[in-house]
Amino acid sequence: LDGAQIGDGTMIAAGALVRENAVVPPNSLVVGVPGRIIEGRGRPEFIEQNAISYYLLSRKYISGEDSIPPDELAEKMRAFKPEE
Repeated sequence: LDGAQIGDGTMIAAGALVRENAVVPPNSLVVGVPGRIIEGRGRPEFIEQNAISYYLLSRKYISGEDSIPPDELAEKMRAFKPEE
């Protein structure tokens, strides 16, 4: 909501509601309504792996595929290299 400050590297879960004027530290994971920070889940490597997962799933969706087997997703995440 208005005035919220979200730190770099933070992930806001789908459907979460960050309160007005909330200050969320960097590398946080925010879930729920109202949004709350989940301790221990805001590690940069956790957030990065989730971002890669969402990116790979979006590429599959855009190409017309509606799902990706979990083992295939895990393999693609291990091999992922960001586009230049």
